Amino acid sequence: DEQQEQPKWFSEAELLGQTTMSQQNGYEGADAWDPLKIAELVDKKKTGSGQSATGWSFDHIKDLFYYEPTVIEPLTEILQRIPWGVLDEEAKSLLFFGRGTALWKNKEHTDLRPIGCLHPLLSIVGNIVNRNAEEMIESIVGIKQLGGRVHGSAEIAPHLLRAILQLHPDWVVLHRDAINAWGNIHKWAMMAATALSMGGSAFQSYAQWELGGAAPRLAFDDPSTGTTQVVEVVEGCVQGGNISGSAFNIAQAMVTRTVYKIQIEKIREDEEEDIIALYDDNYIYGTPRMTMLRAKLMEEAMKEIGVTYHTEKKRQMYGYGEWEQYAENDKQMAREMSIEWIRSEGGLKVSGAPVGSDAYEQKKCMQTVQKIEQQIKRLQTLVSSQQTTVTKCLRQWVFAVIRLCMPSQFNHLLRAVPPSNTRKAAQRLDKILTDFVQWLVHIEADETTSPTQKQIAKIIIQPISRGGMGIAGSE
Repeated sequence: DEQQEQPKWFSEAELLGQTTMSQQNGYEGADAWDPLKIAELVDKKKTGSGQSATGWSFDHIKDLFYYEPTVIEPLTEILQRIPWGVLDEEAKSLLFFGRGTALWKNKEHTDLRPIGCLHPLLSIVGNIVNRNAEEMIESIVGIKQLGGRVHGSAEIAPHLLRAILQLHPDWVVLHRDAINAWGNIHKWAMMAATALSMGGSAFQSYAQWELGGAAPRLAFDDPSTGTTQVVEVVEGCVQGGNISGSAFNIAQAMVTRTVYKIQIEKIREDEEEDIIALYDDNYIYGTPRMTMLRAKLMEEAMKEIGVTYHTEKKRQMYGYGEWEQYAENDKQMAREMSIEWIRSEGGLKVSGAPVGSDAYEQKKCMQTVQKIEQQIKRLQTLVSSQQTTVTKCLRQWVFAVIRLCMPSQFNHLLRAVPPSNTRKAAQRLDKILTDFVQWLVHIEADETTSPTQKQIAKIIIQPISRGGMGIAGSE
C-alpha cells in the first residue's frame, strides 16, 4: 500500500525532541522575570474569577499580594520555573489538577465545548510567556492574523475587508466555517510547529508542557439524559489556557505558508490575493478563481493537522461586482465546491458584523435592534405579571439588566459598521430604551409632555427614600 504523503512542512518532525536547549538549561539561561510586572498583571485582573480545583482563584492571589507584598519576589522565582518544567512531580500534579465546565454548542446537545478553569498561577505564567513572545509570534503568524494579536480585531476585520472590496470591486471574499477547529486540531501539530519555529524558548517549553502529557478528562451531568458524561480531550487546545490561541495560530501559519510557497506557481495569476484571519476564522480574498483555488488548497492542508470544514453549508463568497461580470466557469467552480455566491445587493457576516451593500448592512443592524426590542418586551411582561407589588428592588434589577445587556448587543455593530448604516437602527434603539425606562420609573407622558433625559436620570439616581430608584451614577 502506498503510504500517505506527510505535509511537506512537517518533514522535519525529528526535530521535535532535539531543540537547542534542554528544559533545565533553558531555565538557567533565561532572563529573570520582573516581580513588578507580575504584580502589575495581577493588579489589573478583574475580581470575581472562578476557582480552580485546588480552591485558588485570581482573587486570592490579589489579596495575597495586597496583604503580604513580600511574597511577590520569591513567588516570581517559582513562577519562572513553571514554563521550563523545573518542578517536582507533586507540584506539577497540583498545578495541572484543574476544573472544567461543558458548554453546549447547539440546542440538540450533540456537540459541546469544554472550558478549563486553570490554576491562577498557570494563568499568570501563560500570560507572561505569551506576552514575552509577542514579537516572535507576530513574525511567525504574520500581520494578517489578527486573533489574539491585535486589540479590537473583531471590529478591525470587517472594516479591512470592506475597504479591500471597495478598492477592488471585481474581487470577492470567501469564508468557510471550520468544524470545531480548536477542539479537533492535532496536538502534535501545535507542538511540532512551536518546536520548529520557537525551539528553545520559554513559550515552546510551556506549550509542550501544557499540550503534552495525558489527555484531560471532563465529567459533567447531562440534563438531557440524566446521566454523568465523561469527555476525554484527546486533541485540540486547552480552551481557557493563555497560550492556546497562539499555539493554534502558529500551527495554522506553518500550513498556510506552505500552501503559499510550494503550490503557488500552479495557480498564480497577475492579481494579488491573501487571507485575513481571526484564529480559525479565515477570510480569503482576491479574484474569484484564485480565491476558490486557494481555499481548496488550504482545506487539503489543514485537514492533515485535524481541521476540516463544512462541505454542505456555511461556505459563502461575496463581492461588490455585478453578477454578469463574473466568468461562467468561476460560477460553475463555486457550485462544484458548494459555495454560496452572494449577489452584490447582499453581503456576509465577518466576525458577527455585516459586510455588504448599504441596504444589507442597514437591514442587519435593524434586525439586531428588533431582537433587543423583543427581549425588552418579554422583560416588560415579566414585570407586569408579578402578583405582588413591584418593588423598587425589582425595578433596580430590571434597570441593571437593561443597562448592561441590551445596548451591549448593538455596540459591536456600532464599532464595526459605518455610522451611515447604523444611524437609523441606533435611533430606534434609543427610543425603545427611553420608552421602557419611562415605563419602568412611572414617568407619565403624552404627546404634548415628554420628560427630558435630565428628568429621567433624576428619577433613576435619586435615593429610594425620595421616590427614586437609588442607582448611583458611575464615577
